[in-house]
Amino acid sequence: MVLLMTSLFVLLFAGFGSDMTNLFFRRGSAQGAADAACVATAMDLFVNQTQGAGMGGFSLGTSFDCAQKASAAPCKYAALNGYSSPGLTAGVDSNDVSVTFPGSINGVTTPATNVAGFYPFIQVTVTDRVKLYFAGLLSGSKTQDVHAIAKCGLQTASSPVPMIILNPTQQDTFDVGGTPNVTIVGGPPKSIEINSSNTAAVNIQGSASVDLTQGGPSFNGSSLGVFGGPSSAPGGFQTANTGSWQAPSAPVQDPFKNIAAPTDTGVAGTSSSAAYGVNGCPDHNGCTEYTAGDYSGGLLIQNATAIFDPGVYFIKGGTLDFHSNSTVRPSTLTGDGSMGVMFYLTCATPGSCGSSGDASVYISANSGGGPSTCPANGIAPGSIDCFATSVAPCPGGPLPTGYNLPTYVTGNVLLGPCTNNSAYQAPPTPVGTLRGMLFFSDRSAPPSAGEEFMAGGGGLLLVGTEYFRECAAWPTCTPPPVSSKGGGKGTTLDYQTVFHLTGGSGSGTRLIGFIVTDELLLRGTSGITMDINPFPTSSVLKVALLQ
Repeated sequence: MVLLMTSLFVLLFAGFGSDMTNLFFRRGSAQGAADAACVATAMDLFVNQTQGAGMGGFSLGTSFDCAQKASAAPCKYAALNGYSSPGLTAGVDSNDVSVTFPGSINGVTTPATNVAGFYPFIQVTVTDRVKLYFAGLLSGSKTQDVHAIAKCGLQTASSPVPMIILNPTQQDTFDVGGTPNVTIVGGPPKSIEINSSNTAAVNIQGSASVDLTQGGPSFNGSSLGVFGGPSSAPGGFQTANTGSWQAPSAPVQDPFKNIAAPTDTGVAGTSSSAAYGVNGCPDHNGCTEYTAGDYSGGLLIQNATAIFDPGVYFIKGGTLDFHSNSTVRPSTLTGDGSMGVMFYLTCATPGSCGSSGDASVYISANSGGGPSTCPANGIAPGSIDCFATSVAPCPGGPLPTGYNLPTYVTGNVLLGPCTNNSAYQAPPTPVGTLRGMLFFSDRSAPPSAGEEFMAGGGGLLLVGTEYFRECAAWPTCTPPPVSSKGGGKGTTLDYQTVFHLTGGSGSGTRLIGFIVTDELLLRGTSGITMDINPFPTSSVLKVALLQ
């Protein structure tokens, strides 16, 4: 009797242990499937929020069960992990996957609606009905349900990318040609992000090069990320150490999406004459001095030297045109107290441009004259004095480091306002140590063949953020169809502004700051150097598995 009872106990223990072990491993498998499905769904949400693309076979905010939506993205990922979700059947092995959109998650900060949308969180529940053998003798049930829950969604993180190309679909949205050496110096570990899902989103032609060997916080190499491709770095791409070509790389949301446009006071800008040395006039023959305000139909600077008082310049239609034989510089007056200028490229009714479109900017290759070399003191008798780069930073902001910025430069020089966030701050907000938006396009403008052209034939130094967007129903932007470069121009689609930045045969183009634009085209016969150190932290979205 003892032997019989002992044998029976051992048999039941072994059988029960076998069932529990099976349930344990099935629980782990179900959790893996729930995690995969949840992150896949969150990635769809992320791409929808950053790119304006649709969801993967489901409606955002509407809960669903994979037994009815097998083609939805989370259901496909669950199926790839062994849970096809045919639905639960009594008494037999079966499984089910359901997706919900909780309004909050305990212990997790809910991001702002204007950053992550109305539904930043996803919950995926996998229910695995497992058949029991020996354990069923005790429970009286032939099966046991195993549950696995994953919660994930969107969070904000401080991860700045200094150059962001936002067009989500088209070819050659980052296009480098001619013979320039495009060099990026300093900044964060990733210098460039191209959001286009097109497999030919990046084009580096001929002998052109993109040099990131001096990028990153240690000036020893940074990365380029592209959501589409090519999957491997084309010829002409250079980096070093931990820097790399990253494809695919998750797109980055417009960091200035929620920055409000400046308010138009309706006051017209004025111009007057300034003698050499007055208010910073560098031209021995005198300058034209401009004040901030409205400029309807554009603003043309030609055969003259212009200085700009600090403030916001509303260019209402037409072109901000720095044409042949012109030189532009900052004035030394107080103006609005921002210590820099911002050109807001808009229309007659800022924020509601409608069919009229917004203004564009054109800096000619024949602009930015002056001496071919700068004297030791920067003063060129009978000509246009050179610009002392020591005043390029805001007060308290360090000079750019990592490359040899000359003590003096020739040609055109424009300085953005001093801010705390490299964007726009309406006065009387106290000034900060970071140059803000130098060019800011009216985002309400309808799609057009928007072209912003800047050449550095005689030297061009831009200190601040270049922000060129196109979205008729801001902030809801319509992605162009997947097509060749510019395929959506002239249609009802957005993301069509092209920023041309060109180095000439002179001292070239230097940009100290950031570029956020729909498409970027780099050309020239000389160098384009972008210094992005120091850089601010800005909030961007990321996908996170939360619980």
